[in-house]
Amino acid sequence: MTALSKVHELAGPFAAVPVLPRRLPASYLPPWWHSFVSASAPFTVSRPYPRTVKESHGSGRSGDAETAWRISAVETLERLANYTVQREFPVSDAASLPTAIDLDTVPRCSARELADPRCRLTLPDRHQPIRWAEGVRVATGEKVHLPAVMTRLGLPPMPGERFWAQISTGVAAGGSWESALASGICEVVERDMIAVTWHQRLRLPRVDPGVLTPEGARLVEWCDRKFVRVHVFDATSEIGVPTVYCVQEAPHDPVAQRIVSAATHVDLPRAVEHAIGEGMSIRTAVHNGAQKKPEDRGAIIKGAVEIGAPEMAHALDFLLGGHGPRPPRPVTAPPSALLEDDAARLRHLVERCERAGHEVYAVDLTTPELRSIGLHVAGAVIPGLQPLAFNPHAQYRGHPRLYRLPELLGHPVRTEDDLNPHPQPFA
Repeated sequence: MTALSKVHELAGPFAAVPVLPRRLPASYLPPWWHSFVSASAPFTVSRPYPRTVKESHGSGRSGDAETAWRISAVETLERLANYTVQREFPVSDAASLPTAIDLDTVPRCSARELADPRCRLTLPDRHQPIRWAEGVRVATGEKVHLPAVMTRLGLPPMPGERFWAQISTGVAAGGSWESALASGICEVVERDMIAVTWHQRLRLPRVDPGVLTPEGARLVEWCDRKFVRVHVFDATSEIGVPTVYCVQEAPHDPVAQRIVSAATHVDLPRAVEHAIGEGMSIRTAVHNGAQKKPEDRGAIIKGAVEIGAPEMAHALDFLLGGHGPRPPRPVTAPPSALLEDDAARLRHLVERCERAGHEVYAVDLTTPELRSIGLHVAGAVIPGLQPLAFNPHAQYRGHPRLYRLPELLGHPVRTEDDLNPHPQPFA
């Protein structure tokens, strides 16, 4: 049995981990889809680092209702694993720890951001004591130590750890360690291009509609019937793993006129299908968020609500403003092994990153409870890539990646003065 088929043994309304699945309203989704969100009960962690977690969320969609809620439950368990610390982390300054990663490679805010009290972040300091999580450099298998705040959620930060805003990027669950880590790497690669595309306002080439899978074409047709136009752009970076940036434009929607989504996959058609589906789910979230007072909206949805408003439609004109499509790049199908073999897919992703000069690190977040149902949770950390951040005053604008990548892809490079002033619309 797969981990997905056994998730009810661990998570559910009356299971060991209380997780309540809820079906999303179908107003903005195709009728053959089932979409669920799941939330854990609030919980308190007493040790080793006392803290209270309000709740943990996950989402899932499928043509089968049972599968959809199970996917949402797995994502909730993945988030819970990201909060879990099974023993105290060692404390040391980076200069005294030979296996510590180089903090000079870690993304950082610019001097201008750091001068703003709303930033709340500092520069990483190799002489400040911080907590370290054990991990590996995936390409070589060598043991390394990573800043614990870059591998977990909800850790009360020590003074020297305030260089990083804790986020779940790179954490993924799967039926094998290789599958989980491959998904985590894809997420880090995807978020890198989401961030750089927005900040630098990259005019990306469009994806040839001929690459659509049958399901992708079905989704686009459904959107057309609902007066929603789907624009899909090729956001593949120099790493070479297919990445797409999707804008869904609904001129008659007074709340979410333009929304964005993205996806990364070793197979471009699957990335396109996934990005379109994600965008359709985000529309529901934006409508829900718009009903709340601005101060009650979560940080992740705030930008999407603001950019979705009709008066902010111009913020996406750098992609949709009549420039016309540029010639799409040739598309070749990946070897079948990358789709069928988790280990082969992981090797391919790591090789691509390392060849582009980006070291890939990993931490194992699998708890004994998750292992009992065959579920693995991995955290991927790639310091060379640009993080996705939701605090508009702490966007890591001092990271060299933000200014090097556009040139690598043949785009003009904007200075910090000319970066996108609008909030990040991805949610």
